[in-house]
Amino acid sequence: MRIAVVGAGISGITCAYLLCGKYKEVYVYEKEPRPGGGIYSIKFSEEGKEFFIDLGFAIYNRKYYSNLVRLLDRLDIHSQECKKEICIYHHSSKIGWTVGEKNNFFPKIASWLKPLNYRVMESWLKIKRNAEDFLQKRDFDKPLLEYLSEIGVSKDVVGLFIRPLIQGLWTGIDSTEIEHYPAHYFCGLLQHIGLFEKGEQTRWRTVRGGSFRIVSQMVSALIHPVKYQSEVIRVVRHPDYVEVYTKNGEKEIFDAVIIAISAKDALSILEKPSDSEELILGSFSYGEGYVILHVDERFASSSLFPHASYIIQVSEDKKVLPIVTWDLVRMFELPLKRRLFITFTTNPNLIPRDKVICAYKRKFIKPTWKMLAVQRRFGEINGVNRTYFCGDYWGWGTLEDSLSSALKVVQYFFKEQVSL
Repeated sequence: MRIAVVGAGISGITCAYLLCGKYKEVYVYEKEPRPGGGIYSIKFSEEGKEFFIDLGFAIYNRKYYSNLVRLLDRLDIHSQECKKEICIYHHSSKIGWTVGEKNNFFPKIASWLKPLNYRVMESWLKIKRNAEDFLQKRDFDKPLLEYLSEIGVSKDVVGLFIRPLIQGLWTGIDSTEIEHYPAHYFCGLLQHIGLFEKGEQTRWRTVRGGSFRIVSQMVSALIHPVKYQSEVIRVVRHPDYVEVYTKNGEKEIFDAVIIAISAKDALSILEKPSDSEELILGSFSYGEGYVILHVDERFASSSLFPHASYIIQVSEDKKVLPIVTWDLVRMFELPLKRRLFITFTTNPNLIPRDKVICAYKRKFIKPTWKMLAVQRRFGEINGVNRTYFCGDYWGWGTLEDSLSSALKVVQYFFKEQVSL
C-alpha cells in the first residue's frame, strides 16, 4: 500500500513513523523547509555555550499528556520540571494574582487586606471545585459566562481575572468572543494543562535539549525522506486510488492519503469535498499571532511579580489584547547570564527591532460552538474516500491532541488499538 501524508507536523510525522513499520511506501509532503509544525526550536549561543530554545511546543504534564509521555519513553528522550506560575497583572491599577503550583495567589502580604483579592481567590477555588463535575456532565451547550454566574463568580471577577486568563492562554481572542465562549472547552483545557490540580503528575515539564528532538528522531526513522518545500495543492479521490498534486508540478498516485494540516487548509486542497467534509472541516476557525524571542524586559517585570515566569499583562482598555510573556531563564532554569523572553502577541511590531532575536507567525484554533459540535464527528469523514484527517484541531489545540488524532488514524490501517 502506498500512503501519502500531507504535512510534517507532529501528527503527520507520528502517522508516518508508526505506519512505516508495516508499510514500506509512506511518503510525507511538507511545504516548509523543516518538519515539526508547532514544534519549533532554535539554537542560542552565549559565551561559547549552545542552548536550544523552544518557540513552539514547550510545556506538558504527565497526567494529561499520556501519549507524549509514552512517545518520549519510546524515543528515550528525557524531560525536566519547569515552573508553573501564571501571573495576571493589571499594569495601570497595580493589581494582580498568580495561579500555579505554589500557594502564592496574592503577590504581597498587603494584598490580604483588599476585599477584591478575596473575591478573586474565592471565585478561582469555586471554578476548581466544580470543574470535574461539570466536565463529567458533558454539557456542550452552556456558555462560559452563564456557567460562571451559576457557580457564583461575579462579573467584575470575570472581567479582571477570567477574561485575561483566557486571552493569555489563547492569543488573539477578544473580549466580545469570550462572552459566548463554550464553558466545557474552557474548563477542559484548564484541566488538561494542569491548572486545577497540584502534585507530581500535573507539574509542568519540558523536553531537555529542545522539543525538536522528538520530530528529528521520528523523521530519521522513516524509510523515505520527507519531501520538503513540496506543497500539496490538490487531492483528487477516485474509487481505487488517490492523486496528489504539488505546487512544484509533481503528481503521484497513492492508495490512501492522510491530511495532517489545519482543517481550513485540508478543505482547500480537496477536489470535490463531500458535504460532511465541507461541514466538519469548515467549522474550525483560526486566528494568527506572533511568537517573538527577545531581550526586552518591559513585559516581564513588575513591582508585584518581580520573579514571575509567565506574565499576562492586562490593559485597562478592553479592546487591547493582553500581552503574554515567558521569562525563559526562570521558567526553564536556563544557565544564561542575560534574561531571555518569549512574547505572544498579534502585533509584530510590539518589540523594538534591536531587542528581537527572532520571530515567527503561527496559527491557533479559535474555539466556537460549531467546533465543539463537529469534533465528535471524527469517524464521519475518516476512512471515507481513502482519506484521513488528523491534527490538533480535534481537541484543545495541544500537542497531545495531535498525537491522539494521529493514533486514531493509524488504527484504521492496523485494524486494532494502537499506542505509542
